Amino acid sequence: MYRLFAFAGVLALAVAFTAVAEDKDKDKDKDKAKDKVPTVKEIMKQAHGEGGLRTQVIAASKKDWKDADKPLETWVKLAADLGKNKQPIGEPDSWKKLTSEYEKTVKELATAVKDRKDDDAKAALKTLTAACGTCHKAHKEDKDDK
Repeated sequence: MYRLFAFAGVLALAVAFTAVAEDKDKDKDKDKAKDKVPTVKEIMKQAHGEGGLRTQVIAASKKDWKDADKPLETWVKLAADLGKNKQPIGEPDSWKKLTSEYEKTVKELATAVKDRKDDDAKAALKTLTAACGTCHKAHKEDKDDK
């Protein structure tokens, strides 16, 4: 009888340790996913693709800036991640300069929207739009890919 209880106890401990180990593995996977830097293509699609963050911010500029707060929060994070990627083509120094300028301008846009400075926000949007061609000409791998 004692052996039966001992065996049941050992079996229960084994199940408990396995469950704890699986939970730790799941936590590690979540942390890895959280730390993963999105690719240039993923960032551009989310920020500038159809219905993307830029479109949402522009729509908010025509109605109510408070609607731009959430998209801008995401856009600022993505802008910071852009420069963490290796440039698809072109010179690394140019990539570093252009992605830094992009991040800075997105942050300026977020600040202007947060402070509800309409003219500053629209100027930042205009700067971002003008910068697209410069960066794409120097670093976009597939010129026909949208």
